[in-house]
Amino acid sequence: MQSPAKSLKALSPWSPKSGRNLEQYFREKILDPLAMTDTSFDLTPAQQLRLVTERRRAPNGVLRETANVPLRPVKSYAGDGGLYSTATDYARFRNMIPGGGQLGGVHVLQAETVAMMTRNQIGSLSLSAL
Repeated sequence: MQSPAKSLKALSPWSPKSGRNLEQYFREKILDPLAMTDTSFDLTPAQQLRLVTERRRAPNGVLRETANVPLRPVKSYAGDGGLYSTATDYARFRNMIPGGGQLGGVHVLQAETVAMMTRNQIGSLSLSAL
């Protein structure tokens, strides 16, 4: 699972004053319309079992798996992290971009928003030889 939360929050006119949390807003406006059923801030126990585990290399070179700790319920939703997703769900979101904000006849973003998302935001960069 990976986190497209930064991408999604940047697109959102959501406000805490709306009476809905960010999960509810995303679910209504983006996740449900795009059939992204495996994307959430709050994972079910079954989804938590599918989280990728961390692996670290021990001093002897052997990879050791670190067991996941059960996630606590979200108390504060942030648009810059914490949204879990599967590759399949993220692909649905990503495939909506070339469609100008729509996928499979479902329209979730305005074409102007997609144009803003895909415009160069940082200017030209130069790389030096390594």
